Formats: sequence, structure tokens, C-alpha cells
Amino acid sequence: MPQADNNNKYIDLREKFPNFIYESYDYKLADDKITIEFSYSLSGKYFFRPKISIPIRDFFQWESITETARENIIFHIGMIELLSYWKAACPPKVIVKPCKLSTEQVSWWKNLYFNGLGEFFYLNTISTDAESFMEVECDSEKEFSSFSLPLDDSYIVPVGGGKDSVVTLELLKNNYPVTPLVVNPRGATDECIRTAGFTHEKTIEIFRTIDPVLLELNALGFLNGHTPFSALLAFVSLLASALSGKRNIALSNEASANETTVIGQNINHQYSKSFEFEKDFREYISAYISRDFNYFSFLRPLHEIQIAFLFSKLPDYFHVFKSCNAGSKSDIWLQLSEMPVFLYYTFALY
Repeated sequence: MPQADNNNKYIDLREKFPNFIYESYDYKLADDKITIEFSYSLSGKYFFRPKISIPIRDFFQWESITETARENIIFHIGMIELLSYWKAACPPKVIVKPCKLSTEQVSWWKNLYFNGLGEFFYLNTISTDAESFMEVECDSEKEFSSFSLPLDDSYIVPVGGGKDSVVTLELLKNNYPVTPLVVNPRGATDECIRTAGFTHEKTIEIFRTIDPVLLELNALGFLNGHTPFSALLAFVSLLASALSGKRNIALSNEASANETTVIGQNINHQYSKSFEFEKDFREYISAYISRDFNYFSFLRPLHEIQIAFLFSKLPDYFHVFKSCNAGSKSDIWLQLSEMPVFLYYTFALY
């Protein structure tokens, strides 16, 4: 159910902050890690500089990736990262300075932003539509072209510490070369990867840092809510694929991710895990980034109960996994009375 009537706040903030500017991106290789920094501005009054860092692994092929290819992927990560900062005031205009986007690309991004923010708009009782919520303007003549990469047929598996990614990891690693990928490692992800037989040195680790200015705005009462993290993961996984030379990116999104989460309304908390997003993403990257990436969900045909059944055959993970979004940041489970239903199924089936 909606948590607050923030529609008036939404209108007021848009008047006070008419522009959100994607100023630039920068990256460097130093101190055995790749560091990426994005620069955003909220109407020239607040500035955000979130960072991503990636420790170098001995299987990376950084030097074989052209500068154009690096910049293309990094620019696109910045296009999805900006949403976490834009939502604080929801400015009516987004100005993109690093690159020129075609009309088709702008439409694609607006569709992702609007659907990915469905829960955000709903819980804040914001009244808007897909056309009026945002205008995207490009202030650049620079254009990126798609590129080719030397990728093999091995697999990257993003691991979140829950049962789904564990099932994907186990089913694939017994038949194909697999490399785990973790964004902001924590207890459950570390333990799941260790249990699967991987070390940190054989895992792609990505550390994403939120700019503290955003947290300050949240404390001041600016707008806040859910953004499509899985879309960010999608673009970050392209960089992981390019760095490691591994073509296949195997997600663990299942059938229920396609379902709406508000009865009678086209709002899906998991939009960026849906097949609709997956299909759109594949088409977009093929046209504008590279045809060499193969992004898909390995568990797409399965439902929760089927995945729980498969997981029930993997008892080594029972004491280390955490399929609990509410407790994931502190690496804990909820109280038993609040525990997800699938957990009961998991142990009952085992």
C-alpha cells in the first residue's frame, strides 16, 4: 500500500529543481583496481559523485578492450546509475552531456526509467505518466558505435547470496567454466561463493558507493524509494563480461518476476528482472553496445516452488544463504513469523 502522499512534494521539488544533469564520467586503472566515477548535478545546487571500483583479477583483459568500448559501457552504466539521484527531486528535464542519444535510445531509456520506478511512484502516490514524468535532452555531439570483443563461451553468474543464484551457480559450474560476480560483497555472498568452491581471486567483485549527499537529501525529506537495481546490475555485468572475456551472463530471475505486484495496476517491483526488460535489454545492447554479449536468465522457466525443490538438494548452503531482502544489508533473516514462505517449502522438500 502507498506509504505517503508525496504528490505535492513531487510537484514542488520539480519546480525548485527543473534540471538533472549527467555531467561526465571518468575512469582509471591504478593500485590494482579499476575506479569509475560519475558526476551529476541537481540544478547546479547539489552535486553527486558516486563511484564504482573493481579489484583487478589475473584473468582480466583490460588492455584488449579499446578505449571506445570502455567508454561506451561506462557511459551506459552512468545512464542507469543516475536514476538513484534523479528520484530525490524528479526534475522534469534530464540533460545528458557525455554522449548524444538517438530518438530511439531516448525512448528506450524513458521506458526503463518509468517502469523501473513504478513502485516508487505508487508508494509515494505520485500522479504522472510515461510522457510527462521526464524529458531527456542531449548536450553533446559525441556518439558511440557498437563494437566487437574477444569473448569465449564461459559463464558469469551474478550471486546475491540467495537460493536462486545458488541454484544457477551449482547447475552451471558442474558442466561449464563459471565465474561468480558479486556487487558489494557481504557475508551471505562470500559464504555462498566459498561453499561453491570459489575464492575471492576467482570472483569478479564490484564495489558500488552511494554519494553521501543523496543520504543527506533523504534526511532532509527529499523523495526516496525503490529503483531498478537489477537494471544497474545488467549494465555492470557487461563491463564484467568485457573485462573477463566471458560471453554468457546467466542471471537467476524466475517466472514470477514477470507478474505485477499491485493488483489491477501495471506496477512490477521486479520490472528489471522481468522477461520484458531482459528482451528489451538484449535488443538495446545488440544495437548500441555489442552483439557479443549474451545476457539471459537461466531460471526464467521456473517458479519459486521448483527452484526451492532444486535448492533443497543442496544442504551445504542451508546455513549460509540469505534470501531475505529486508535483512540483506545486515546479513540477517527476519523473525520466523516474517520469514518467506519458500523457506518452509525448502526444508519440507528436503
